[in-house]
Amino acid sequence: MQARLLYVMDPMCSWCWGFAPVAQALMQQAQTAGVELHLVVGGLRTGSGAALEPTARRYILEHWQAVADTTGQPFRFEGALPTGFVYDTEPACRAVVAARSLDPHCAWILAKLIQQAFYTQGRDVTQA
Repeated sequence: MQARLLYVMDPMCSWCWGFAPVAQALMQQAQTAGVELHLVVGGLRTGSGAALEPTARRYILEHWQAVADTTGQPFRFEGALPTGFVYDTEPACRAVVAARSLDPHCAWILAKLIQQAFYTQGRDVTQA
């Protein structure tokens, strides 16, 4: 039986973004050692359809600040989670699953690009 590294994450999870440099290092070590990599995504915040309330928005941004302070990962706070934003991670997860079905290596790249777009560029990655 071949060893396998299974990484479970959500591209819109702030701690997953915070952990991204460590995950990248682990993946590089696994690849060097010939360990199969498998990415599993989903489940953080799906399907509510409701826009974030101001209290929830403040809570999430405080959480992001804690992740930034703890991990050193960059976050764009200005304009983040604008009024009316629906924090639904399902579309981003579906995109990664679709990429994985086409080319498993591309799923890792897309997950990273989604994280960067959401956390450092303030882009709405829930839209098609």
